[in-house]
Amino acid sequence: MPDRPGSYRNSIAGWAWVELNSPPPEDVLLVLKSVGTGEERTFAAWRNPRPDVAAVFESEALLFSGFRAYLNVEPGNYQVTVVQQGADYFTSGCAGNVTLPH
Repeated sequence: MPDRPGSYRNSIAGWAWVELNSPPPEDVLLVLKSVGTGEERTFAAWRNPRPDVAAVFESEALLFSGFRAYLNVEPGNYQVTVVQQGADYFTSGCAGNVTLPH
C-alpha cells in the first residue's frame, strides 16, 4: 500500500484481558484480515484506561484493559482478531468484522 497523508485516519478501540483479577498484558495487537482478498495486516495497539470496564467487572486490575490502534489499510470489510501476548502466554480471539469507510 503506498504511503500517503491521512492514511492512518481509522482506528479501532476496545477492551481485552486474560484473567479477571490480574492486570492485562501490555502487548496487544490487532490483526485485520481482508474479507475480500484474505490479506492480513497486524497493528500494534496501546493500552488506555477503561474505568467503565473495571467498574462493571468489579476489578480494579482491569483499569487498563482498554486498547486503541491506528490502522493503515484500504477501505473495506475486515475480520478483526485481538492478540494478547506475554513471556509465557498467548491469546487470540476474533472480535468480529468491521467496515472501514472510503
